Amino acid sequence: RRSSTICDRFHIFTGQQWFELENNTGAGVKKVNVSFTGELWRLGNRNVAGTPVPDTLYFDYSTTATAIDDSTVSWTLVPALFFVSPDTTGDGIAVNGNLPANQRAISGSFDVAVPNGSSVWLRWNNTRFNGEVLGAKDGLAIDDLSVSVDTGFVEPPVCEKPVSQEEAAQNLTLSTSNDTLFVSFAAGTEAVSGYLVVVSTGTPSNPVDGTVYQNGDDIGSSKVISVGAGTSAFFAPLTAGTYTVRVYAYNVCDEILYGVFESASVTYNPSTFVKNEALAPGFSIFPNPAQKGILNVRFGEQVDGTAEWQLFNLAGAQVAAWRTAISSQMQLSLPELPAGQYMLMLHQDGKYRTEKLILGE
Repeated sequence: RRSSTICDRFHIFTGQQWFELENNTGAGVKKVNVSFTGELWRLGNRNVAGTPVPDTLYFDYSTTATAIDDSTVSWTLVPALFFVSPDTTGDGIAVNGNLPANQRAISGSFDVAVPNGSSVWLRWNNTRFNGEVLGAKDGLAIDDLSVSVDTGFVEPPVCEKPVSQEEAAQNLTLSTSNDTLFVSFAAGTEAVSGYLVVVSTGTPSNPVDGTVYQNGDDIGSSKVISVGAGTSAFFAPLTAGTYTVRVYAYNVCDEILYGVFESASVTYNPSTFVKNEALAPGFSIFPNPAQKGILNVRFGEQVDGTAEWQLFNLAGAQVAAWRTAISSQMQLSLPELPAGQYMLMLHQDGKYRTEKLILGE
């Protein structure tokens, strides 16, 4: 869509000429198109060390200015819309700007992003630059000025702290298994930048706006267990007690803003299994993230016997299980599973240990 305006002649003998173009099209403006006839009406002082130097009418614009002499904002020059005097002969004499020899047809466009209700300032400036001659200026004028705009710029949404229930996490569910807390929820019906998930055995502490948290960070009595667009998380190991989980919606604006949250609690009674890191000292899995297919397992010392393996997704559901003989170096065959985070659990002789496993694409 294009709209336009046309102005009659205005003269710029000294200083500058301008106007503010307010966008009242009802849509965002993405381009401004300008055309005019530049006219020469007076020859100024021409010579610098005997060399003819033409005068120039510069064009620039700003989408953030509040006044034509606003020096606190950026003004962007558009060389395609400069008007350079067409005559470098003579000195300090009047000429007829209606003659074709003293005119130039100028046109050009520039891209902008002007929301509806905002303005763009257009400015022609006869200030001397780049060593041009000082003293009497040329008499420069603009005639047949036409300005049109192309709409279609999509205005970005206003970035604010999430406060509505539509932005909050939905259907927050907690479950426990083998000393592990599993958290799952659904995204709100209105989009946000992401979710911050924290767990606490006391009263959860609220995150601070402007602070970027990572998994494992403490916020007062709370522990961060997930940050981002994901809608599931887990926390281990659990001990007997009540755990409260909060899921905060946040938006990343000029700074990160934490807003509305959903909360749920669960009481946990310890498993009959005994977690014992000495079960498998030096235990490691690799590569992690793992590619689909084979997972390498290494124990830090000689081991033997048999063991049971379980693989859980973030919703707490078992997705695979094995019973194998174990050795200091071995491999597990992984089933076809979606990429994401999982928890691998090793059981032997009533003891167990867990490791986080990430499956890549």
